Amino acid sequence: MLLNLSNIKTGGGIQVSLSFMDYLNKSEFKFEKILITKKLLAEKPHTQAPTQKTEQLQDAHSLTISNQQEWEEISQTIKFTGGAKMLVRNTLFDTLANNTLTLTLDKQFTNLLSDQVHKSILGSLRVQYAELNLVINLDQLDAETLAQKESKAHKLHLDKIQQTFLNDEIVQQLEQTFNAKVDVKSIKEITRH
Repeated sequence: MLLNLSNIKTGGGIQVSLSFMDYLNKSEFKFEKILITKKLLAEKPHTQAPTQKTEQLQDAHSLTISNQQEWEEISQTIKFTGGAKMLVRNTLFDTLANNTLTLTLDKQFTNLLSDQVHKSILGSLRVQYAELNLVINLDQLDAETLAQKESKAHKLHLDKIQQTFLNDEIVQQLEQTFNAKVDVKSIKEITRH
């Protein structure tokens, strides 16, 4: 057991800070106490409580991705910003081996890939997976990225809204009455915030 002698108040109200080694050095029994201290330290080594950084390093191997769906789920939980967010949404999962995540980016988005964006993506990933490395290859994609899926879903949703509007009886009566046509591109969803 180590003795903590920090912040000892003296009779005159003065605070003195002493470490255990300072105490031993000022002691008459310096030699014996050093030997006892060494023996105690050898019997019970001092261990630090795990820190957040230590826990992150232990979790570095917990990243397990085997397909695009899992990559999309993980990429949506990690906070990417700016160009990094756009680039990640336009990648396909390739492989994960030896703590190296390999993604494929469509050649048409080459302009998004810079050293700064790469570092930003890697930094965001390393918040949760500390020892992870990242490789981004440029190639022609053979499957849909998250951005393409979201774009397609948004277009289908908008088409449904437009069709509902165009099929409305009042809208059809107005078109007939005024011999007019609705500008389909002007039909937008109104969202409340």
